[in-house]
Amino acid sequence: RVDAVEHVVERNREGLRKRYGRGYKRVYKDLKALQPGEQFEMPDGEIVTAEAVQAPAREGRKVVILGDTCDASAMLPLAQAPPPLRLSAVVTLWAGEDISKIST
Repeated sequence: RVDAVEHVVERNREGLRKRYGRGYKRVYKDLKALQPGEQFEMPDGEIVTAEAVQAPAREGRKVVILGDTCDASAMLPLAQAPPPLRLSAVVTLWAGEDISKIST
């Protein structure tokens, strides 16, 4: 969303050239690196906030991986509301392997 402040960067082009040299558009890298709550002061004194140049944070995802060898009910509080994804594991035997020696 740095394009939202492109007009501010262009208006401050000369002052930014004094700070960054000919590659004044490197200011966009600094703007993208702002952390929530941080701000960047342009040469003309205008303040650009992190919220003005960054997209809103998205809710994270949770992945829960459990084995099937014991009761996993104790994990329930830690695994509340994971995304609906289910994986199954399949044991593949190589020729000549004895299935009785495989731990499950």
